[in-house]
Amino acid sequence: METASTRRNIYVTGQNSGTARFYKTIFWGQPDKNIEINSGNIELQQAGFSRPVPVELRGGQVKITGAYFQRDSENIQIRSGVSSAEILANVRVGSGAESENFINEAGAKTTIQYNIWTLPTVHSLKALGSC
Repeated sequence: METASTRRNIYVTGQNSGTARFYKTIFWGQPDKNIEINSGNIELQQAGFSRPVPVELRGGQVKITGAYFQRDSENIQIRSGVSSAEILANVRVGSGAESENFINEAGAKTTIQYNIWTLPTVHSLKALGSC
């Protein structure tokens, strides 16, 4: 039975040992979480996120590159259970600190680099340093 807490655009269970790649995917609607990944080797390239709900990485190996986040919020939550996470070359709207948009609880298992931000009304991009 679906509840507000179970709505996700992509849900990868803890039993996945394979690889899944998603290219040029648009995420919208009313999910509780955009994506929840618990295991496997998952790659997202050039994804577009329109809702202020997170991508939650709980396990597995995950790489997110070239994504566009339309909201200044906790866009990605990287939990301590991930084997590795790479958050590279993404664009996010807003002026909040990168550490406020990409929550890293996995420490050195995570690489966050080359992400940029833009203001919603001023379309100039500003490069951010790496974490």
